[in-house]
Amino acid sequence: MQLKKSKTYKEQVEILRNTGLKINDSGNVSSFLNHVNYYRFSGYFLLFISKTDKKIHEDTSFEQLENIYYFDSELRKLIMGTIDEIEIYLKSQISYYHSQKYDAEGYTDSTINKIRIVGRRLTYSISCGLGVFFVLFQI
Repeated sequence: MQLKKSKTYKEQVEILRNTGLKINDSGNVSSFLNHVNYYRFSGYFLLFISKTDKKIHEDTSFEQLENIYYFDSELRKLIMGTIDEIEIYLKSQISYYHSQKYDAEGYTDSTINKIRIVGRRLTYSISCGLGVFFVLFQI
């Protein structure tokens, strides 16, 4: 398999233009690609490519796709922040329950929790009033 040759930002802008993407400011597109990367950005215009002629649908502008990219980026930050809060909350609840029921060092009691190492995976399971929880670590 032959690898594709590296392209300058100017060449990447021309590739986008040749697919039918409306570009008003080449410098702005080059700057964006410098920060984001062509291949990461390419995923955002796949939905706008015609299956018949492999061109981007007419009237699709770089600014529209850039806005979609930034919307996706902000949405990802919100979701990850929320997931982080949920994770911290669940860990706090499990830790509190476990320490109240089994004392501060209850996690060392092998009848309460199980630690298994299989290959490069470490699985930790713990029983609490909410059920049995599993935590998987990749070592």
